[in-house]
Amino acid sequence: MRTKYTSIVALICGFLYMVAIVFAIVTISQSISERKVKAQQDFLLLSDRATAAAALGFMSDPFREAVKDTLETSRTLMAVIISDSNGVMYALEKKPGYLQWNTGDPTFTDTFGLSKPPLIRPIMVEGYRNITISAVAEEIDFVLIHKILINSLITVLIALVLAVGTIAFSSLKTLSDTSSEPYTAQSMDRESTSTRGSSILLDEEMPFEIPKLDTQDFSPPIADHNSDCADGTPRGLYTPLLSVSWEDYTQERLEAELHRSASFEQDLTVMIIAFPDLSFSAYPDLFKNIADQIVAFFTFRDLIFEWKGQGFCILLPNIDLDHSFKMAEEFRNKLFSKINSEILIKARWAIGLSSRSGRLIEADRLLLEATRAFEKALEDSNSPIVAFKSDPERYRAFISKRT
Repeated sequence: MRTKYTSIVALICGFLYMVAIVFAIVTISQSISERKVKAQQDFLLLSDRATAAAALGFMSDPFREAVKDTLETSRTLMAVIISDSNGVMYALEKKPGYLQWNTGDPTFTDTFGLSKPPLIRPIMVEGYRNITISAVAEEIDFVLIHKILINSLITVLIALVLAVGTIAFSSLKTLSDTSSEPYTAQSMDRESTSTRGSSILLDEEMPFEIPKLDTQDFSPPIADHNSDCADGTPRGLYTPLLSVSWEDYTQERLEAELHRSASFEQDLTVMIIAFPDLSFSAYPDLFKNIADQIVAFFTFRDLIFEWKGQGFCILLPNIDLDHSFKMAEEFRNKLFSKINSEILIKARWAIGLSSRSGRLIEADRLLLEATRAFEKALEDSNSPIVAFKSDPERYRAFISKRT
C-alpha cells in the first residue's frame, strides 16, 4: 500500500512539472507572436506620424518630437533610424544598448530578442529622395518571462516538497515498523518464510510475459516530419523557400497600402513578374536567385509576394506608372545580366503593371488590372512589359453606375 501511495505522488509531481513547462512555453510563444503583431502596428503608426510631421518641416524640432514621442509611447519599438541614400540623418533609441555609435553611422545592435531583420519603410518627404525609416522591436517581453519563471519555480518547489515529504514519511514509517518487533531467531524464520511465500504469490499473480514489440514497420505520422511549411500554409512573415512574403497576404497588405496612399494622396503601383513555363517546385534554386535579385533591387522584402507558384507580385508605394515602367525595364536588364541561366534565357516571361492613378480603387481590382497587363505582355514577345493605363473619366463613370 505504501508503494502505491509513493507511485501516485510521483505521478502527481511529474504532472506538475509538465504543466509548468508547457504553460511557460505556450505563454512565451503567445507573447512573442502578439508582440510581433504589435510591433508591426506601432511601426506603421510611427512611419505615418513621421510622414505627417515631415510635411511641416523635415528634421525640424516638431518632426523630431513626433518621432521621439511615438517611440517612447510604444511598448515594443526600441530604436529608430531615419536615413537617405547618403547615410543616417537621425537616430534615436529608447534607452542605451540598441544602437551602435562607434562604427561611423549608427546601426542597430544584434541583441537577443530584437526583431531581425529591422522593420523598414519609405517615407514621402517633399524635396528629398529615398528617405527611409527603420526600427527594431523587442519581440521578447523579459518582464513576462521573469514572472513565468517565478511561477514555474514555485510549482516545481511545491512538487519537490511533496515528493521529499512523501519519501521521508515512507522512510520513517518503515523504520517504525522494523523497530517495533525484536529480532529473534523465530521472527527471522517467520520473515524469511513470509518472504518466500510472497515471492511465490507474485509469480502466481503474474503468469504472463511482456511481449516483444516489433518496431521495424513503425513510422511516425507524416505530419510529424512536416516542419518546413510544405503544406503551403503561411507560417511567419516570409516563405521558407524564397524568403519573400506569402501570396495569401497580398490582398490584405495591398488594401492597407491603398488606404495609406489615398490618405496621403500618393500613387501606388502593382508589378507582376512571372515565368509561366517555370515553377517554384521544378526550379527552386533558380527562383531563389531571382527572388534575391528582386529584393536587392526593390529593397522592401515585406512588399514582395509569391505569385501563383511561377512569379512575384511587388507593391511599389509612392511610385507612378511611368516611373515603375522604367524600373521594370531596368530590373529586366539587371536580372538577365546577373543570372546566367540557359533555362531563364529560353523561358517565356512578362511583366504587368497597374497603378492607383488617383483612383479610390479596391485591391482585387488593381490586382486584376496588373494580371490582365501581364497576360497581354505574354501575347507579344516583342513587348514583354505592359502597363495598364486607366482612363480616370471612364473609371468615374464606371463607379457612378455601380453606386
